[in-house]
Amino acid sequence: VLATNRPAARAPAPVAVSAPVAVSAPVAVSAPVAVSAPAAVSAPVAVSAPVAVSAPAAVSAPVAASAPVAASAPQPFRLSRAIKALDAKAAELGACRTPDGLWGSGDSILEFAPSGRPTVILLGTPFRGAPTGACITAKLQSADMGPFEGAPQRVIYAFKVPSAPAP
Repeated sequence: VLATNRPAARAPAPVAVSAPVAVSAPVAVSAPVAVSAPAAVSAPVAVSAPVAVSAPAAVSAPVAASAPVAASAPQPFRLSRAIKALDAKAAELGACRTPDGLWGSGDSILEFAPSGRPTVILLGTPFRGAPTGACITAKLQSADMGPFEGAPQRVIYAFKVPSAPAP
């Protein structure tokens, strides 16, 4: 065993940031960084160690992390995803029923934008133009199937408003 008088190598000490920080040039961080206030970054930041953030950080430029992050590309339109999103909202249609309002089965034609949200909703009779229909339209319009690639897609969707108002 060989003994030396040299001190042992120490890891870099964590850097704590407690006020807003503006960075205007690339910054490489090789030690843990704790941010406890908003940080504004206007240039790429390369981080090769853990970064703990306890408050929102405003980033106006790309941030390069040591591990690659792959963004998921939009998928092709899937009717099953559209129906699943609409079914989730149709479960809320009981809130559209009023004691003296319309209830029962209805149909609709919806056009989904590539963003995954309905942009056009046409209701059939008896709900078209009725207050209950306005509520149905609002509920179905909040459906989100996730983004897809390609042109807007139309879907014919049947729904049911329960005969009893929602509690």
